[in-house]
Amino acid sequence: KEWDRYVYVFDDLSKYEQNKHDFLESRLMNYSNGNLEGIVDSISFLMDKLKDYYHKEVMVFIDEYDTPFIEAHKGFYEEVRGGLSGLLHNSLKTSNSLKYAFITGIQRVAKENIFSDLNNLVVCDVTDQRYASYFGFDNDETRKLLEYYGLQLNNEVKEMYDGYHIGNQDIYNP
Repeated sequence: KEWDRYVYVFDDLSKYEQNKHDFLESRLMNYSNGNLEGIVDSISFLMDKLKDYYHKEVMVFIDEYDTPFIEAHKGFYEEVRGGLSGLLHNSLKTSNSLKYAFITGIQRVAKENIFSDLNNLVVCDVTDQRYASYFGFDNDETRKLLEYYGLQLNNEVKEMYDGYHIGNQDIYNP
């Protein structure tokens, strides 16, 4: 989907880049057979082309990075692990186009798993106070947002969106 979203960054490729593009695109187009071989450079190549196009390093956001690994434990973990860990390695470790990456998941990032060769990791969990204010809206922010739209912070809103505690802060889930 991201390749399709940024298709215009592939307009002016050298013949060598075009060859790599065509190879990666063919792998992405035929992923339905479950074979992840050949996709390990797909994100890093897109990152390189985005950097060339915008003349800025790329920020990568990966939500629920661990979902494919969790699902793969149903009998095909080893098949998935190599392809996906290679994809993450090439985009997060060896890419010269990366500025920052933000990765979410329910499994704690551990040095002994797929991220073992990465450095400069900052791992935050729901008890971490450094970034607590970024995981939702506090009571005052929620009240102001609702008032802006002519609504009130009432019990119905509290029951539906409240109840989260991150770091030392109670928050409303956006």
